[in-house]
Amino acid sequence: MVLAAAVSLVLSAAGVYMDNDGVEYLWAAHAILGGDRRAAFLIYQWLFYAALIALMSALTGLAAESSAHLLNTALTALRVVAFIRPVGECGGGAGATIAAAFISAKRLVSIPRSAW
Repeated sequence: MVLAAAVSLVLSAAGVYMDNDGVEYLWAAHAILGGDRRAAFLIYQWLFYAALIALMSALTGLAAESSAHLLNTALTALRVVAFIRPVGECGGGAGATIAAAFISAKRLVSIPRSAW
């Protein structure tokens, strides 16, 4: 778990960029925080992630963007743990576990197509 959190924090800090969906999530989260769910739905029809960002912002007092980064880090750590735990239980050694952690977090270090 500590390895997963460390990998998640390093990769999140190293490759912080926001795509168009991320901007819409933030706009929708701001609308939710302002109490206007209808406006949030008009901005982005899938409100689950925007609502999580708004909830994280309300609970922590952080700005929506900081809350989104914190939420993304936590969910990435969870994804890394969910991927590397079976590797370890199937007999994978330390090298295989570290490789599995980086493979599961590969999406964060990939260059987005919009940057090509």
